[in-house]
Amino acid sequence: MGTTTAGAVMAIVLTSQTVSNNGISIPDEAAFRTCFIIGAAAALAGALVVLLIKRGKPETHVVETSEHAESIA
Repeated sequence: MGTTTAGAVMAIVLTSQTVSNNGISIPDEAAFRTCFIIGAAAALAGALVVLLIKRGKPETHVVETSEHAESIA
């Protein structure tokens, strides 16, 4: 879903800022710059979300196997 949304946003940005070259509309340099800025902001937002996730202490479980139980007895 994220890739589809990102692709749609980038398509909107690239098609909204075009220049004509020999009768063909191509994205302007500013459109690419805007896409890179949006991508960097999304990456920064993702990194911040990861940093805000609370980490709990890992739980330790003692698992006794039948071999371990026999060697103790």
